[in-house]
Amino acid sequence: MKTDYRLLVTIILLFVVQHMMPQINYYPSTKTFYEDGYVYQCDLDESGMLTLYNKDNRFTYARYANRDGTRVSDDVLLGRVQLIEDDNWTRRKCGEIANNVFSSSERVNVANGEYFVRLIVNTFTGKVDEVFFRFMYNDPFVTVPVSTFRKLELELKEKIWFTITPAGKKLKFIQIGWMQEVSPTPQLEKPKLL
Repeated sequence: MKTDYRLLVTIILLFVVQHMMPQINYYPSTKTFYEDGYVYQCDLDESGMLTLYNKDNRFTYARYANRDGTRVSDDVLLGRVQLIEDDNWTRRKCGEIANNVFSSSERVNVANGEYFVRLIVNTFTGKVDEVFFRFMYNDPFVTVPVSTFRKLELELKEKIWFTITPAGKKLKFIQIGWMQEVSPTPQLEKPKLL
């Protein structure tokens, strides 16, 4: 009985010490990350929102535009026009990838937190061309290194694609995004795409 008590106290102390240890904030300000073969940019705006993206991205801050240069209709901008076909696997797979990319220690730090994932979809191929992420300056996601977000970007580009509707094919690109909650353990999730 005494051994069980000591073990329990030891486990609790280890847990407390881990959470009391200072966590590295990788994104304290606007900053460029020169990594192994890629460059990421972190932009911190006046509201405290961080936008993290690959410097090769062209559409992180772009507005919808038609390929032919004409004005995009209000129906498209307000989401009244279907730009991608419904399917039975993409949303689940996006959530699964975005939830499971974190290591065990990262998962502990960000468990039950949410971050925003945005995909830029190529309207010719339906493939993901660009990915970027948003979270607040004081979210636990500031403790996650760029390499994890890079891994997520590459997995989404490799494993996700969409079937574009005729209306969607008129645009230069399609944006698809969602708030992703990270569960304490890897699991299947179905994010609500925005």
